[in-house]
Amino acid sequence: MFVGAGCVPASVEEPIELQVEPNTVPMEEPVVEPVTGDVSLSDFTAPPTAFPGILVEAERVNRSVVLHTDKGDVTIALYGDEAPAAVSNFLILANTGFYDGVRFHRIIKDFMIQTGDPQSKDVNLSSRWGMGGPGYQFPDELGRGHNTYQPGTLAMANSGSNTNGSQFFIMHGNTPLPNLYTIFGQVTDGMDVVNMLATVETSGPPSDKPLTPPVIKSIEILPVE
Repeated sequence: MFVGAGCVPASVEEPIELQVEPNTVPMEEPVVEPVTGDVSLSDFTAPPTAFPGILVEAERVNRSVVLHTDKGDVTIALYGDEAPAAVSNFLILANTGFYDGVRFHRIIKDFMIQTGDPQSKDVNLSSRWGMGGPGYQFPDELGRGHNTYQPGTLAMANSGSNTNGSQFFIMHGNTPLPNLYTIFGQVTDGMDVVNMLATVETSGPPSDKPLTPPVIKSIEILPVE
């Protein structure tokens, strides 16, 4: 599974894929230090072309979203305190329509479902699905809180350290993963929809591309709890 990170333009020439070997290095105790943001959702009327910064706490913490897919709705609680950069980036992209129409381009039953590549909106670019991003990258946020990839976990896909961009995945099974992927949310409602998404017919390895890729129609940002 692949995605981008850093604060420089990303150029991903291979699909972003996940390492499935379990982590052999013990994780340190989570450290969550408050992060003060300085940007607001209202600052962005179009998807950003550089890392947008950290949202103010009032717009980032205790926030949930609904993924409206063509298979049904999935509600996700975001970890705005543990992963402020990932959550801020996700919310800003969602609020500006970046994710509207993206397809789930890689699906592995009992493992995960992956999406977030803007190139997947165009069927003529299907050979490049999984290689795209927002045009920038930002650093990992590991060891700040949740570090177990369980069913329903929402995490950033990447192509290496500090290469987060727009692609993300939702865990479907308990496949062991090394702690290399920033966890920034958890499905709270709609795992039945995740199950449907995860069981669509695919081409199988190595691309695991769905024959009829499910679509994210839109992402709704719910009011702060």
